Amino acid sequence: MKLTAVNLHLNNECNLRCRHCLYESGEIAIEGFRFPVLRGWIEQFAELMGDGGTLNLFGGEPLLHPDILPIIDHASSLGLSVGITTNGVLEGKFTELLRTPVSRVSIDLHGATKEQHDFVRNFSGHYEISLDRIKEAVAAGKSVGVNSALARFNSGHVEDLLKLCADLRVANISFYLLSPAGRGKSLLKDILNADEWLTIRDKIFSWCKTNNPAFGVIWERCYDHKENFAGVVKSMCRSAIADTLDVRSDGVVIPCGLLMSAARPFAPNGPILGSLQTTSLKEIIETRGKHLFSDGEGCPALALHAGEHKDVLWHDIGKYDPRAQITDAALLCPYEWQPLWGNLRTIRKTHAHVCQELS
Repeated sequence: MKLTAVNLHLNNECNLRCRHCLYESGEIAIEGFRFPVLRGWIEQFAELMGDGGTLNLFGGEPLLHPDILPIIDHASSLGLSVGITTNGVLEGKFTELLRTPVSRVSIDLHGATKEQHDFVRNFSGHYEISLDRIKEAVAAGKSVGVNSALARFNSGHVEDLLKLCADLRVANISFYLLSPAGRGKSLLKDILNADEWLTIRDKIFSWCKTNNPAFGVIWERCYDHKENFAGVVKSMCRSAIADTLDVRSDGVVIPCGLLMSAARPFAPNGPILGSLQTTSLKEIIETRGKHLFSDGEGCPALALHAGEHKDVLWHDIGKYDPRAQITDAALLCPYEWQPLWGNLRTIRKTHAHVCQELS
């Protein structure tokens, strides 16, 4: 399988302290590099993916990186389609971002009201900031995606959020589970169980069939009942081949972004694929099969973030997925995205790891 997308985490610095942040951005320091180093990495990505490959930029907050603009310009000049996920707080930098060739801009909306959104963001007034940035990006002709973490305190108003996204003319909205890991551990009582999660999914799908929105809807297939296992994609940390890789700001290459700031994965025997500081990406991909978790249920990354099983063997860690505390359903890979609505080919430009459409 050819590499089609790289998710590059430019930093773990952040100007917010969101309650749901899996990466605990702004608290956990991770080494980062300036453009002269990143330029070489990006050229490796482009060589392996070819013209039309996807580069998604994450943080932390990527607009805090001092070289964010030349990074985007250079990647685009190599034929890569560049997307970025930002909180939009840095208004001046965001305005500069919209003048670059960046193709996609993703911004979080964790509810249709300021109370819901600002609670998750832990920042009073951020709801208005997000709405302003979304409108500015749409007006600039960018493809705008909305990300929304669902929990018990905001999931009852999901239809209002869908209506808001229609009014904002976004390209897509992605719904994901507010996970019981990172700073999300403080919200355990609000984590949705499988029955709640699947009920919300069906409500969203029904709304889409009734209203036929112009935007796509992408769903995190984090839970499902075992009788619905048709089309399940093998998780990226257990697959010898994958079309997507994540790269940390220090050059560490990992199977998925959920491992980005977990404390344990970077011990000598941890589940890293390699480091761009010492090895080419081509070599790392060729040896991927040596660094995989064994088959099984549960997410090793979420278990590692939970951090309560320090003596457990790496390949057994998935059974300690903290979602198991709140459901008896099957625990699927949080990176398995299910397109509930919209064109699958279009959705795959922003969410490479997707399974079949819901019919």
